[in-house]
Amino acid sequence: MSNFVFLEKDWPLLAKIGATSEGYLYSDPNACLYKLGLLAEQMVAYMCDINAVELSEDSNNQVGRIRALKIKGLIPRDIDEILYALRTNRNKGQDIHIDHFRPKAKIEAFGSYNYNTQLAQTGYDWLKNDYKNYRACCIYANRKTGPGGKGNYFPLKTGSNLAIQGNINGEIGMLIDPCVKQDVELISFFCNKIVCSSQIQYDQERVEISSIIYNLNDSIIANERLRIWNNVDRCIDNYKKDKISKEVLVEELEYAIDRGMQLSAVAIACIKNNIENIPKDVYNKLNISL
Repeated sequence: MSNFVFLEKDWPLLAKIGATSEGYLYSDPNACLYKLGLLAEQMVAYMCDINAVELSEDSNNQVGRIRALKIKGLIPRDIDEILYALRTNRNKGQDIHIDHFRPKAKIEAFGSYNYNTQLAQTGYDWLKNDYKNYRACCIYANRKTGPGGKGNYFPLKTGSNLAIQGNINGEIGMLIDPCVKQDVELISFFCNKIVCSSQIQYDQERVEISSIIYNLNDSIIANERLRIWNNVDRCIDNYKKDKISKEVLVEELEYAIDRGMQLSAVAIACIKNNIENIPKDVYNKLNISL
């Protein structure tokens, strides 16, 4: 018997989702997490309906609903932590793959960029079980979709040395490595556009090709970047016009740059772009390092 059977009388949908998640517990843990995430979303939605919580168009999502309930004191901290764990781990279970930075079986040419043709048929096969070559990646960035998708691409800098079996020393790649802080800091944003924080041509070229291969220029993603940028910009403008207090400004900006939020790096870039419009004590309080 399901542990959720007690919900059947008043909340049959919750009982059904809960029972389904139990069924996947041992056979497919990722599916179990996904169903538990759905269960949490439905519970939170019911709570908002029952308590007549008003939500704007931008906040009518799981994060926004939880936040609205917390403001009203309807979700205690321990439950909030459980909901956060379910939301983030559900996403990991469904959208995050572990794959190889340097392709493990073959390498394909990307446009006119150089690549290690000597390893075209084998890839960097000696790195296939090397954890240092593993990267967490979303399906959209990893699989070939439209003009991009990581796939088996690994373009090299012009004039780079070529790796040989068992040795990658001297081989200089073009792709931004998400596990290298200095690489990540090269990518910044302005509105919905991706910009390079460096004036060095090689760095700018790396950001450009990485944006294509990782599908960062997709219209859906670009539109979401613009939405987040505009929200932060509007919040700062409302403070300048005395429409919100400094306390609300801090709360809204801290929410936008929370590392659990998708595209929080866009919010960080917008805040940095507005440094002259934000009180110094507020700006210094925010954690805007990547």
